[in-house]
Amino acid sequence: MGTESVGAAGSDPAAPVPGAPPDRAPVRAPVARDVLESLASGVVVQGPDGQIVDANPAACRILGLSRDQMLGRASTDEEWRAVHGDGSDFPGEEHPAMVAIATGEPVRDVVMGLPRPDGSLTWILVDSEPIRDVDGRPSGSVATTFTDITEQIRLRELLAESERRYRLLAENSADVVVLVEDDVMVWVSPSITSVLGWAPEDWLGHDRAAFLHPEDLAAMLADAERLEPGVPERRRRRVRASNGDYHWVDVQVRVDPHGDGPVGKVLAMRVVDAEVVARDVQHRAMHDPLTGLLNRAETLDRLAQALGEAAARGHATGVVFCDLDDFKDVNDSYGHVAGDAVLREVSDRLRHRLRQGDVVGRLGGDEMLVVLENIGDLPRAARLTRSVLDGAARPVDVAGQQVEVTMSAGVTLATAADSVDDIVGRADAAMYAAKRAGKNRVVAVAPDGTPVPDSATPAAGGPAAGASG
Repeated sequence: MGTESVGAAGSDPAAPVPGAPPDRAPVRAPVARDVLESLASGVVVQGPDGQIVDANPAACRILGLSRDQMLGRASTDEEWRAVHGDGSDFPGEEHPAMVAIATGEPVRDVVMGLPRPDGSLTWILVDSEPIRDVDGRPSGSVATTFTDITEQIRLRELLAESERRYRLLAENSADVVVLVEDDVMVWVSPSITSVLGWAPEDWLGHDRAAFLHPEDLAAMLADAERLEPGVPERRRRRVRASNGDYHWVDVQVRVDPHGDGPVGKVLAMRVVDAEVVARDVQHRAMHDPLTGLLNRAETLDRLAQALGEAAARGHATGVVFCDLDDFKDVNDSYGHVAGDAVLREVSDRLRHRLRQGDVVGRLGGDEMLVVLENIGDLPRAARLTRSVLDGAARPVDVAGQQVEVTMSAGVTLATAADSVDDIVGRADAAMYAAKRAGKNRVVAVAPDGTPVPDSATPAAGGPAAGASG
């Protein structure tokens, strides 16, 4: 606070402020009083004995006392109890004003908690300054200024409690939680030891990609470009454990939307090796190992499901039986490795030419079955089949050699009375009719087995071979 007495008893209201330049008008005590009473900060003046001799309105408001209730009281009064910032008792003789009176030196930035009638605390930030006489010597009195920081303390406590809870969750979570700033790991939860065998400090200071499988690095960098602040994203990656093994983990990544400094990300990782293995086993049980298409059992099971749903909803289901033309000649001329390469390529072409929701599987050898759900009618099924064969009937590059590939297909629609064997047998018979008609074509047959007129036209690509196969 100031170094001169403010409105002290016995002073001349018209007297100039000591040390004021002679060419300026004197500052009168009423003016100083107006300033004192207009301050938002509380101001209390205490005499050499520690008793309060003056207080401004802000002090009364902050402390919840009238001026009359404050005058004559001292910091050492028993009812004038206070606490430190940590909640411990704050003895009156240690209050800033009393220390300033005793030492003649200022005491600044002291946090004090003062009890309210309801048992809560008013928190204030206090500065006490000795009041000096005209010669600059301490007069024995002090002026104490303080501001109400109760709300700031409350918010700080809420933040600390929130941080405590989040840290408690992070440190005791089975997931590994990692805080990343500008792609460098700055905090790692202790769970990393039980999950991956590392100590948290083993990861600190490293780039977030340091423990990632090299094959996953490109995907991680590409995904990072698409992250949006505040929007969590899930990824599956392989992470190296302390023993050198790699484990599959599901990673949830969230970019801090509020950070003004380094770009912050929170990563929560959960090991999913068992889930990946289970899915792999399931996939192997359902798919053909050579082509990646559904295997025979799964294809026929999907067909049975489609027939049931079609009957319940009144939809038309088409079934296409496909067979590579002259595939035996490919094996004989180029070898079985080349034949396998042709099967894989043709399978991919079929898969990408079909609609979403359609089913394609390998029955065995070079035979494949397609299920067209909700296809509408037989002509539409025939057109789609012809389009699929057009996509498949292109040469396949095998070890630098172009192997010509064509397919024949039979297509039919299921009826409510059809069993799986009935409709597969009908589509198979139509496929053989396509081969007899010259191969590289589609033959559509009605549910009674009657060929649809003009359906046995060649597909757009590839030569129509005449040999059987």
